Amino acid sequence: MSNNYNLSIRPAFDEIKGVGWLAETDTLEMIRNANLSEKEKIFMGGPGAPVINENFGNVAHNAVPDVAVWTVIEDNDATVKVSIGAIVACIITAGTVAANDAVAHTQGKMTWRIGERVYNSLHWKSKFNVNDLTGEFGIGFVWHASEADGFNFGTLSVACLYGNNDVVNAVSDDGAVAERTDVSAYINEGINVTVEVILTSTDVKFYIDGTLRATHTNRVPEIDSVFCMATRNSNGVQTILINHWVEVWPE
Repeated sequence: MSNNYNLSIRPAFDEIKGVGWLAETDTLEMIRNANLSEKEKIFMGGPGAPVINENFGNVAHNAVPDVAVWTVIEDNDATVKVSIGAIVACIITAGTVAANDAVAHTQGKMTWRIGERVYNSLHWKSKFNVNDLTGEFGIGFVWHASEADGFNFGTLSVACLYGNNDVVNAVSDDGAVAERTDVSAYINEGINVTVEVILTSTDVKFYIDGTLRATHTNRVPEIDSVFCMATRNSNGVQTILINHWVEVWPE
């Protein structure tokens, strides 16, 4: 699992370690009591559901992302590869033929469900860009691993973004019908965007570059979900999603 701790967490973690040898139970107790956010405590090893804190820098150049977290699907010449160079990112490239897909997902390795354990909310947050919004892509929570077009289905999407033919929607569903909000005005092709989606038992909130852009209350999912990123060759475009980092955590 790729727990590459954020720099903001490191000082407190180093302070905890600096007190000398501690039993694991003592360390966990110090994490619980430290002046940290719930997110930081979980990323440092505190109690909680599985988390992803992934910057894709722990594998070789042109390798698939960490297989302990991700499974990839590559149709024909589609690829899911990590770039280690001027940028460090997971590059999800659809194939050169129409309807060819590239997918990275956590199914069979990490699953989340709101209200299943002691936490009250689920979050995913990611910095990414898409080369051409005329093509098709999806990123976020879905019911199971999916090709990009599945992010728009009322029986599959959970809390995600779906883009196709120059329209990007925030999508959530309750396992039957999807609720959608057009957020195209806030996402530009080829330009990095940071998206955070917060899922509770009563609503789904979509933040884009720190600003709340959509709140869904009519179709709130309460089903098992996995995290998934996908591109598809659609509308004559070989879609490429460049993901710099992704976080998934409960609170």
